[in-house]
Amino acid sequence: MGGAGAILGTLALIAGIVFGGWQLGWWFQRANNTRSNELIQQGYSNQLTLSQQVTSKLAEVENITVQIAKAGNDTALTAALFPQRAAIASIVCQDADQIQSIQLPADQLAWIGANCEAGSLSPNSSLYQAGQ
Repeated sequence: MGGAGAILGTLALIAGIVFGGWQLGWWFQRANNTRSNELIQQGYSNQLTLSQQVTSKLAEVENITVQIAKAGNDTALTAALFPQRAAIASIVCQDADQIQSIQLPADQLAWIGANCEAGSLSPNSSLYQAGQ
């Protein structure tokens, strides 16, 4: 009986080692994937794309601001344009928050400083409040 117990104990130990190794493999795979994603995010190509999108979206925000000014007292039009402008400005803030290895132009940095907070459109921004 002692020999059978030892065999069962050895099999249980081997099963534990195999299962533990399998779990450890999954853990290493997740860590590898996370690191790969971080490298891609910080890659020059991705950073350049984000920078170009910030420039493009800022132009859209400016264009909508001009449309709002031209709309004058057309409340239906301005009611549609204010949230659209805020949504696009939010995208600018999100993109700018992800840029770490490319320097944005000073005017864009100033706009981001005045309107963004932690990757979101700041509640203190004039673009945040409808009708501003």
